[in-house]
Amino acid sequence: MKKATWHYVYKIIDSNNNVLYVGECSNPIIRLSRHKNSQGHFTGRKDIELVIIRKFNVKTADFKKKAFQFQCKIQKKYGLETDQEKLAKNAIAGAKKRIKLLKSNKIGNSRPVLCYDYKTKEYICEFKSTRQAQKKLGVTNLNNVLSGKQRRAGAYYFQYK
Repeated sequence: MKKATWHYVYKIIDSNNNVLYVGECSNPIIRLSRHKNSQGHFTGRKDIELVIIRKFNVKTADFKKKAFQFQCKIQKKYGLETDQEKLAKNAIAGAKKRIKLLKSNKIGNSRPVLCYDYKTKEYICEFKSTRQAQKKLGVTNLNNVLSGKQRRAGAYYFQYK
């Protein structure tokens, strides 16, 4: 298969010449068909067309960076949310999710685990974390027990404090 020598920044327009989308790709024909298929932005639309705005030679060292910057500039020109803005928004959302998980003690900080004898249901002891319990007792799949996927690990039953 021949390697692409060009990378394209394109726009998707409708029959009224309205700009619906701006993107970048290495094969415009395949890209348009993906936009129109069942997972694409414009599923089933027959009134859209892909118009190449600019092409970048892939043999240049920073063609991807230049194409991305140009794409964002064109997106801004047409009043569309830029990919740069989308990346920033996703990074902020990811950071908020991580902070929420940290506060709920599900990641980062260890969460105390209570250990019981599986047969007698008798309390045995408390561990600072799942890792500590696994190490001291020599059991695996402790997280499966805590998430309800398994009933026991070794001769023990566990639950979060």
